[in-house]
Amino acid sequence: MKNKMGLCFAGGGVKGAAHIGAIKALEEKNIKFEYVGGTSSR
Repeated sequence: MKNKMGLCFAGGGVKGAAHIGAIKALEEKNIKFEYVGGTSSR
């Protein structure tokens, strides 16, 4: 059975833009997620 990893972000204002950078940095390190969730970032 393969373990699955998820990622959850908090919302609010400019945090949404920072989360995009965080996901890109993790993918560059070959860290991938099956699930990504969070709250509104508007």
